[in-house]
Amino acid sequence: MITWWAENNNNNNNNVSKIVERHAECQICCELLFEPSSTVCGHTFCRRCLCRAMQHSTKCPTCRTTLSTTTPVINSTLHHLLEELVPERYASRAAGAATDPPTTTTTTTRGLFVLDHLLPRQRFKLHVFEQRYRRLIATALRSTPSTFGVVGQSGRSISRVFTECEVVDHALLPDGRYLCEVVGRRRWRILRDWDGDDGYRVAAVEPCVDAPVDDDDRERLATLASDVAAQVGVWCDRVRTGGWERTRHHLDGILDDLGPMPPLADAENFSLWVGALVNPVPVLGVAPEIREEILLQTSTVARLATIFGAIKRSNDFLNQRSAGGSGAIRAALALLGFLVRLVVVPVARGIALPLALFARFVARPPQRLYQQQQQQQQQHGHRHHHHHHTGTG
Repeated sequence: MITWWAENNNNNNNNVSKIVERHAECQICCELLFEPSSTVCGHTFCRRCLCRAMQHSTKCPTCRTTLSTTTPVINSTLHHLLEELVPERYASRAAGAATDPPTTTTTTTRGLFVLDHLLPRQRFKLHVFEQRYRRLIATALRSTPSTFGVVGQSGRSISRVFTECEVVDHALLPDGRYLCEVVGRRRWRILRDWDGDDGYRVAAVEPCVDAPVDDDDRERLATLASDVAAQVGVWCDRVRTGGWERTRHHLDGILDDLGPMPPLADAENFSLWVGALVNPVPVLGVAPEIREEILLQTSTVARLATIFGAIKRSNDFLNQRSAGGSGAIRAALALLGFLVRLVVVPVARGIALPLALFARFVARPPQRLYQQQQQQQQQHGHRHHHHHHTGTG
């Protein structure tokens, strides 16, 4: 009896192994699944195989369903089942994977919206009407958080660093367009990019963070951060008092979107916060454009130096305009423009109509009188010719 049970158990194990090997095969490497990762469409691949495939396309390798751009995770249930059902084969796969080049877990793919340079924390509204970008937003909305990349142009190509944005509010219009409100989250560096199957650019990316600060630069870093913070207060006052805001409480709205100023000790986030303040979206037009430059920089000291130079030049510009009474002049010009629209334009339109009527009903009668005179002369000539002909007969 024991012998029969053992033989029967071995036969069952062999049957299970065959079934597992037949159905638990990765469709990319054609071997037993190792660290299986399942997609939203229900297909399962080796995690490493799926990571490599997603560096070239965001489509499922089997059915071409659009996948989330987040890094694939291991299906722990299937992972443990394979360890229990085919332990030797799975251990062999693990040993082989250990000799493979490591897969960088921080590398992933992102769909890109080619638009403008955006900094972390900046918030803006987006009207999405192109078909390719409608598909990009639809893909982003299927994941949590709903993110995609916003990248600016750099010459004839796209910039190599961009900001990942999150859709915080959206509305889908009946014709398929999207109205979205997005906010910048963090920087990513593009390793390579290509045209995706849905028409928009796709990139294999890695996080972009600043390099550690050397001990020799720490003192200069602290000084620069303090100097920039002092310039920020002056800059805000001059923008408000000089009348440079596009709308009422414009600057307050920008500050609300950016949130509290990071502490000076967090120099990387502090520098990006200040950059987003002096180069807001949409722009105020009172500071040099530095968004692309500070996005690309991975030296916190260099970025703070760039920002200090830009905000210092902006403060000098605002100070000169303030000394010249530009705020009062702009206010007077705005009032004059309002009066022109309120009074002059309606009056001009009121005058234009009588003039047109005059041209039509007054200026045209002399032309008619001239035509009548010509007709009378012709008729008189005909009568004179007729009398002359009768007299000679």
